[in-house]
Amino acid sequence: MIPGTLQLTDCIAFCRRNSTCHAINFETGLCVILTSSATQVPEALTPSQFPVFTIYAQKVCLTENSRRIASSEITASDVWRFYAYR
Repeated sequence: MIPGTLQLTDCIAFCRRNSTCHAINFETGLCVILTSSATQVPEALTPSQFPVFTIYAQKVCLTENSRRIASSEITASDVWRFYAYR
């Protein structure tokens, strides 16, 4: 948990630098680093019990071959995913 994180981009940047981070939950002022993702544990992704706007983002690592990834290998599932629950 990283309290005092006001920007979603700061929370994402922290997760990108942290190899144990697989996903984040973000609310203004609070960045929660998750060691598993909704892909790994789908039942863990549930609506918040609190009246806040929470953003969930999941890290997806791409394979790399000679520092290039063919465009045909990139799909919509290969980017950050954002889920918002109220």
